[in-house]
Amino acid sequence: MKKTFFKILQNLITKHYWHILIGSIILTIIMLIISTNLEIKAYWLAMIPQNNPTVTEFKTILKDFGNAEGIIVVIESKNKKELTTAVDEIALELKKEEYVKNIYYQPPRDFLKQHGLMIQNAKDLKTMRDLLTDPNLVLFITSINDNLEKEYIEESNEGLVKKEREAVYSVSSIKIFIENLESYIKTGDSTLPIRSAEEFLLGPEYFYSRNRDKAIIIIIPTISSIDYNKAIVIVNKIDDKLEEIIKKYPDTTAGITGMHVIARDEMEVGTEDTMVNLVIALVFVSLLFIFSFRMLSAPLIAMFNLLIGIIWTIGLTTLIIGELDIMTLMIAVILIGLGVDYSIHILATYSEARLLKKSPEDSIIWSIDKSASGIITGALTTAMAFFALIFTDFKGFREFGIVMGMGIISVLISSLTLLPALLIIKDKHLRKKNAKEKIRKQPGIDALSNLSEKLSQGRKPLIIAIAILLFTGFLFFKSFDLSFDENLMNLEPVGLKSVELQDVLEEDFDISADPIFVTTDSLEENYKLTKKIEKIQSVSVIDSISYYLPTDTQFLKRKKYVNEIRTTTEKFSINDTIDIDKLQEELERLEDNLFEMADMSYLSGLDRLTKYLDDFLNLDKDGKKKGENIFGRLLKSLDEDKMIGFQKEFAPKFKELVLSISDDSKIGEENLPDFLKSLYISDSGDKYLISFYSSNNLWKEMGSNELNIYRDKVSESVTGTPMFIKVLIETGQREGKKATIIAFIAIFLLAFIDLRDLRLTVLAMLPLIAGAIWMVGIMALTNHKFNMVNILAIPLIIGIGIDDGIHIIHRYLIEGKGALKKVIRSTGRAVILTSLTTVIAFGSLITARYRGYASFGLVITYGVLSCMILSVIFMPALLKLFYEKLNWKIRGVRRNEEDI
Repeated sequence: MKKTFFKILQNLITKHYWHILIGSIILTIIMLIISTNLEIKAYWLAMIPQNNPTVTEFKTILKDFGNAEGIIVVIESKNKKELTTAVDEIALELKKEEYVKNIYYQPPRDFLKQHGLMIQNAKDLKTMRDLLTDPNLVLFITSINDNLEKEYIEESNEGLVKKEREAVYSVSSIKIFIENLESYIKTGDSTLPIRSAEEFLLGPEYFYSRNRDKAIIIIIPTISSIDYNKAIVIVNKIDDKLEEIIKKYPDTTAGITGMHVIARDEMEVGTEDTMVNLVIALVFVSLLFIFSFRMLSAPLIAMFNLLIGIIWTIGLTTLIIGELDIMTLMIAVILIGLGVDYSIHILATYSEARLLKKSPEDSIIWSIDKSASGIITGALTTAMAFFALIFTDFKGFREFGIVMGMGIISVLISSLTLLPALLIIKDKHLRKKNAKEKIRKQPGIDALSNLSEKLSQGRKPLIIAIAILLFTGFLFFKSFDLSFDENLMNLEPVGLKSVELQDVLEEDFDISADPIFVTTDSLEENYKLTKKIEKIQSVSVIDSISYYLPTDTQFLKRKKYVNEIRTTTEKFSINDTIDIDKLQEELERLEDNLFEMADMSYLSGLDRLTKYLDDFLNLDKDGKKKGENIFGRLLKSLDEDKMIGFQKEFAPKFKELVLSISDDSKIGEENLPDFLKSLYISDSGDKYLISFYSSNNLWKEMGSNELNIYRDKVSESVTGTPMFIKVLIETGQREGKKATIIAFIAIFLLAFIDLRDLRLTVLAMLPLIAGAIWMVGIMALTNHKFNMVNILAIPLIIGIGIDDGIHIIHRYLIEGKGALKKVIRSTGRAVILTSLTTVIAFGSLITARYRGYASFGLVITYGVLSCMILSVIFMPALLKLFYEKLNWKIRGVRRNEEDI
């Protein structure tokens, strides 16, 4: 059957080459037209498993609450006044945009000014009574000290651990107060005492960083990040608007982050990288082609043929899938590396025939006789490796397998039809012009064949086989050190603003960019889940309606203390004097208490609290002063008149606010501001949303147990982009192993069907297996890890690695025993050349800004070079050892089916 197929193919090409060319052009034009409908979705969110319960729950939240995900604007300025002005303008301007559902940039102060005490726990209200009822400066700071010692210092470290979130808030409030006190002494600004009272009782007016040089705005757009293309349009509009506004503020910068933004940036960088890598691959593969064959026209024809095959693939992808994702976007670069192999083998044998003075038609017949069988088997095994990915449960792998499998078949068809037709047309054209393209002997053949001949003499094949097996064993055991990198941010481009801002949020705001969500069907369940979340140490911020709507029991307990605070506050009077010595003593006591808290927080591993205290007290990583801190400066500059002036402004405002926030009426949903309702209550009014933020960058923590803790300790239905990206990573790990096993079995069976001998099939697989082990072992030696992109290198190298051995075996079986030199002279050289072109194509990815592509290119380069070395050294040694030393007789693939 194979003989009949090749005969038909030879007749078709030699007699109908013009029809092949015209038909190929028509098909290419059709595919180009179809390809205009192709969508690009080059970001990870496009590959999330839609049927996963975590994703399904997220979609339910989007349906019930509208979009709940935020785009975070980070504003930074050296000028604090300019910072607040910029925040206000950005928020007000973006509120006007139709694509913005809500903006969250400051606490609900109007609500807090009425109900501020009623939303506090009864236990906290009891503790706060003395602190809130006398704001005269000395007594106020004394009460702060008493409160710190009672709540944190006198308790065990375990008590501090449980209250870290409250301790961070307390330290933050104290820090703001002390900073305003110092500023007042310097400037006499009468607004500072008033702001101190407001910020101590109501919290900061904006969402500031610890050092107050940054602030954040959370934009809730109308579109979720999983509505990919629309979300990207919105991100671009926000970016443009932000750039327009920030020009007015010379000392201020602003940037955006969040999953919406990272998805946009992934697509832009991925698309740009693909175009650059495509040009690099085309140029350098063409140059290698031209240099190797020492002619210009034939290599250029081969590259044209390759581009035609790529266009056919893109057209088929548009028809079958309709889109390219972050993995399939590499299709053109990969096909240059793999598809050019078929052209090389055809050109190598075609050039051989032309050197023997054969006509163009006879040269094509010769070429198909000598190389087509190996080309087809190699292409089918590579395609099989890709198609094996179809049987995985991961959309990214599945579509990658379909697209690349179609690509290999498309390039194979064009290489077996269009390329030979073009070669005939080219040589006939030269003949008509009485011109003759000089076909030179290809450099390096003699050196290569001599090396092969030397390595196949005497005991050298046995020595080579043993040495390679020992080295492979070493790398095999080394490969067990290899791990999987679950930090998705390590795949993103270095220097990407949206990625850098993720670290800023972690370092300066103690939050991750993307929240975790969970819903409840009742307020009672909402209270219970909120309490569970509060017990998780890594959670820094919780947004829950239970903080605003006390239960009946909570209301009655709180009402008692709120009334006591209000009654006592109404009676206190403001002093006209101040005991400056006592004030100094209490400030020193406050510093000592904070130092003790810093030591306790460090020993307890409370990173967030430690950061706050280290910044506040100017401590180094060992807990020692780096120099004079704010308390040292304040104590040196204490002025009685200034302190009396501060007290006269601070105390009345403090009293006014305490009376304002001590409303003891019951809070219902009707009392909540509209934007809080939209955050917490579903459109139907029967579900409640809790959002919470980790203090860690969750994209870095994918490999930790933190996200699993949320699922185990809060609810199995917790969701959010970090949760389903973790699902994506876990699926990729699991399905990558599955794809490798399927690919290996499929390729083994295909090789066996082609070679028709079990021992010969095993022989063909040995360089492949060793090459895969070398690839993984070299990764371990160079401290590389597997990730979501480069894990595809394993099934891919199985498909690539088998080709080299198959080609050499096919040619050897055709030429017969004692023909190793001849085999290496033609097919062996072609194997090296195809490997080098593959290395160039995949190596071009190493230059990509997107580190996922770069790691994939590097790992595949390791694998291809390993398989090349093993194919031209290990395979000839095995053939010499088993066929010619041990006298194996294996039924070959020669067309007359005779034994060799």
